[in-house]
Amino acid sequence: MTVIHVMTPQGRLNVDQRRVLAKTLTDAVLVPEVGKLAPEARRGYQVHFAERPLDMIAHGGELLSDKPSDVMVIDVAAGPVRTALPSSATSMRRSLTPAG
Repeated sequence: MTVIHVMTPQGRLNVDQRRVLAKTLTDAVLVPEVGKLAPEARRGYQVHFAERPLDMIAHGGELLSDKPSDVMVIDVAAGPVRTALPSSATSMRRSLTPAG
């Protein structure tokens, strides 16, 4: 089972945005793992959303409550790995900020 964790500042995403992001992230991870877009395989993926208060996230060394910034962290943790990679290689972390 692959689990995708999405952490955002409180109120960053509304329910419609979470619906779209859940499907988009699932498919983005599913295709390389399965080799094709297979909607029936989506059941093997979970997306967990977590919101944090602005005073619990810092970007560039400053709390978002002091200096607002649009940040999002997405972790992808794959299930059992079928290669000789170390377990630390099965998780990737990206901090996404909008281009601009």
